[in-house]
Amino acid sequence: MYGVALSSSAKVTVSVKGSAAASYTVDAVVTAAPDGGTGSHWKATLRPTAASHDEYTIEAAASDGETITLERVVYGDVFFCSGQVANNQPRAVPRSLENQPASGH
Repeated sequence: MYGVALSSSAKVTVSVKGSAAASYTVDAVVTAAPDGGTGSHWKATLRPTAASHDEYTIEAAASDGETITLERVVYGDVFFCSGQVANNQPRAVPRSLENQPASGH
């Protein structure tokens, strides 16, 4: 997860709260704003989590007093599958070939 802090010297801590075994805290990596402004960008990598319906509360707190809380967050490993989904559908025959013999003679 990532965000913007008001101060370039801010320290950002991200807390993930779920079941007792799933709660943890990580420190975000803070970098200066790319445009040379006074703010900073931060990024925190959350631990891998098995896909489930468990809800989490995620709070990002910066040392400059900024805090954001996300509630009822569901996240986890997701697998995407792809492939041909119409394999059981008959193939359309172009009209120009409708009356042609199947063997090609």
